[in-house]
Amino acid sequence: LPGNASLQFYVDDGLIHVAGDLRPRNDRYEGLLYNNWLLQDLFSQVLTHLGRLGLSIEPDKLELMHFRRAREAKWSEAEPLGPKLRLQVGGQPHTVRPAETMQYLGFFLDPKLSFRAHVKTCCARARSTVAALRVLGNSARGLSTVDKRRLYLSNVVPVLTYGAQLWW
Repeated sequence: LPGNASLQFYVDDGLIHVAGDLRPRNDRYEGLLYNNWLLQDLFSQVLTHLGRLGLSIEPDKLELMHFRRAREAKWSEAEPLGPKLRLQVGGQPHTVRPAETMQYLGFFLDPKLSFRAHVKTCCARARSTVAALRVLGNSARGLSTVDKRRLYLSNVVPVLTYGAQLWW
């Protein structure tokens, strides 16, 4: 792989990461198009190697995200999330549009790495877990307060704080 690219796989999740020099002194959008070209090339290599192993890729599950600094403006007026990626999968053309949020290994990422989407998702999951635990009793009947606390600590807190080490 080129010096600014990496390839990571975890079970059935794969990630091709390409980073370029997109400082303000360069034409940032041209650098982004170069990164897209690198992604296309690396994807075709990965597709070839996976095919030799008898594995395939589902094109509908492909996702693309162009990260940028939190204070930077859109990539362009026409494509605020960055350029599309055009790929060949199984001899068929496939276009991958950049996403506003992307899930990778249970983390929800956005282009500015603000983790707002991840926190929002974890809070919603924790709220639904608390609602499910309410069924187990109230102050008059059901589980004791100690047991409710134990259930909260073992079921809600891990859901609420999932990935806190990453976004902290």
